[in-house]
Amino acid sequence: MRMRSTGLGKSEMKGNLVDIKPLEDLLIMYIETTEPEGWKLRAAVQPKDIPVMIKMLLKSDIISHLVKSIFIRKKNSKEPKEF
Repeated sequence: MRMRSTGLGKSEMKGNLVDIKPLEDLLIMYIETTEPEGWKLRAAVQPKDIPVMIKMLLKSDIISHLVKSIFIRKKNSKEPKEF
């Protein structure tokens, strides 16, 4: 996973989603960074975000991308430098 923030300037962080757990009304996503190494990030998805996320994930271009990502592995995948 690649992450950027306007607060980081041109910096980019890389990491892995390691867990998702419910906590009361929130869905907590746990991310451990690999660049810079050792950061532990958390993102809390609120109940109002869940229908929006589901609608976004059900878009045809997103479903197509997810299916291709899961079943068609590219040896030389290309990622944009900027996103």
